[in-house]
Amino acid sequence: MAGISIRDIGASAKKYVERASIAGKDYETGVKGAGQKYQEGVANAGQSWKDGITAAMNRDAYSKGVQAGAAEKYVERAVKLGASRYGPGVTAAGPEWQKNMGPMFDAMRTLDLPPKRERGNPNNMQRANAVAAALHAKRVGR
Repeated sequence: MAGISIRDIGASAKKYVERASIAGKDYETGVKGAGQKYQEGVANAGQSWKDGITAAMNRDAYSKGVQAGAAEKYVERAVKLGASRYGPGVTAAGPEWQKNMGPMFDAMRTLDLPPKRERGNPNNMQRANAVAAALHAKRVGR
């Protein structure tokens, strides 16, 4: 039995990069009308998501996936891609960050914290714990 005829991996990679690098407009057009389909797909995928997560956990996929060369790849990709994308990404995310963090700020403003004590006093942890508990409750209660 003959295997599948597949072109050279180098040629395939070159073609992928050449085509994808000029496809920004096609990408934009495609995602503009995809919101409802995305939402419906996510809403209907709960059990499949749980099954996939469970299967991945059972085979320790996360830990295994970061073993071979992950540290070097992480640094290389973060430097090569992340640094140039960070500023524009934060700029684009600003309004959403403000919308999502507003309720958190409001929750902190309304806390009734225990009095602050001198530096190093273990009772000061009560203040930190109160903030952490309030923010957690706000986050999971959304």
